[in-house]
Amino acid sequence: MLHKTSIQLRAFLAYLVFIVLLIPLLQDTACSAAIPLGSRPLAYGARGDDVLELQYRLNLLGFYIKVLDGIFGSETRRAVIEFQAASNLPRTGEVDKATAELILEGKVRKITQRPTQAAPPVSKQQSKPGQTPKSVQSPKPPAKSATITPHHGVNSIAHGNPSANSNVASDKRAAKAGPAATVHVVKAGECLSVIGQLYGTSIEAIMKQNSLRSTTIYVGQKLAIPGPAGSTRGGTYEVRDGDCLFFIAKEFRTTVAAIAKANGLKDPNMIWPGQRLIIPSG
Repeated sequence: MLHKTSIQLRAFLAYLVFIVLLIPLLQDTACSAAIPLGSRPLAYGARGDDVLELQYRLNLLGFYIKVLDGIFGSETRRAVIEFQAASNLPRTGEVDKATAELILEGKVRKITQRPTQAAPPVSKQQSKPGQTPKSVQSPKPPAKSATITPHHGVNSIAHGNPSANSNVASDKRAAKAGPAATVHVVKAGECLSVIGQLYGTSIEAIMKQNSLRSTTIYVGQKLAIPGPAGSTRGGTYEVRDGDCLFFIAKEFRTTVAAIAKANGLKDPNMIWPGQRLIIPSG
């Protein structure tokens, strides 16, 4: 009888230990449930779907994070500080309610569009009898536009008058490239090195194709992209850390199935950094 009671006591103690170990796991599961961005303050070390949404939205706004993993690490904190600086918010590196609301609005971007130039002023000088009136003054040459260098590349995007960088001719060459050529419209945050990686070509090849005198480009500029040998019209793409076929397909306006078929991928989830993928044309 005593032996039986001892066995029951041991079983009960083992059950209590199991319950004590299970409670923290249940708490972690409850904390990591899917919650939208802005439902709670986020700081270094936070994890969850709201952190993943934060990383994705910061990437779209130009505050680039290499790996979208749902973990609030040093890379995410740096991007948050850059966003807060651009939004005139305190640079805390933490996502409070005010920071989350501005990120969700999506109005603050790292590089803005080119400002529209005002029309030249009309001269107020009156003409004398027998003298041809001067109705419009000759406009002064535009000031040299500022250049912003993105942190992820060595090239730059210019804002202001594109003729200051002697790149206007590239738009004309892109327009004459023909329907079979690939034409890329420069977006905020892009530079020649990034565009070259997207299409599997080099900076020098893009500059030669568009007769560029420098690596400075501007938002909205049309570039004719030379296709690499043996590639399809869509070009090729080199996989980087944090990439997945879903985002790659979205970037090139195609589908995961089309990329997988073009590259003979049996499992679309099995890609690795440095792998070069053929991007089928849309």
